[in-house]
Order: sequence, then C-alpha cells, then structure tokens
Amino acid sequence: MIRGMVTFVLRVWIPGEPDEPDASDGLKGTVEHIDSGDVRVFASESALLTFVREHLSRTPSASP
Repeated sequence: MIRGMVTFVLRVWIPGEPDEPDASDGLKGTVEHIDSGDVRVFASESALLTFVREHLSRTPSASP
C-alpha cells in the first residue's frame, strides 16, 4: 500500500576545486520540504536523512 507522495527539493553544494578547504568535508547543501516550506541547511548525509525522516513521520496516511 502506498501512503502518498512527499516532495523535497535538494540543492547540493559542489566545491569549485578539489583542493578547496571545504572539498573533503562531505555532503553539504539545503533541503526543502515542499508542503510545509520548511528549509534546512545540512552539512552531512545524516543531517539530511534526519530532516527527511522527520517529515516522513509527520505525513498523514492517505484515506482509503
């Protein structure tokens, strides 16, 4: 059974040069939950996934 669909916009920051100081720090960017307009800056994969999981847990079940 499919509960519904949730939309996020993900923007990932890509360093200009591989030797820039921030180049090896991992995944960075912003994520937006479209329904709520909530936007979060993240600096790691775990922070991104935490944001997504928070919003998925709030998603109401679709009516039959």
